[in-house]
Amino acid sequence: TPVDVEVAREADDVVFRVKDRGKGIDVGVDVFGKFVRGPTARPGGGSGLGLAIVKGLVVAHGGSVVVVARDGGGAEFVVRLPYSPPPVPSAPPEVTR
Repeated sequence: TPVDVEVAREADDVVFRVKDRGKGIDVGVDVFGKFVRGPTARPGGGSGLGLAIVKGLVVAHGGSVVVVARDGGGAEFVVRLPYSPPPVPSAPPEVTR
């Protein structure tokens, strides 16, 4: 299933939005739990660890991840991570002779 990926800065966060057009998310299923596979998961699909790993990494970096159903099918995953500006390079040390 094709996905759309968007990345934007919103206030003090960097926000990643991943939108698919699949079967959608089953209501009441905690898709971020370990070994969770919903009833609409494809036969022979994954182990049910992928989204649990995503959530663990995102939370470890001070962020959050949520999923919402999309109108017309599919799902949207929204990952928010705190924005941290790149470090300012320090001046090289002066060479004395």
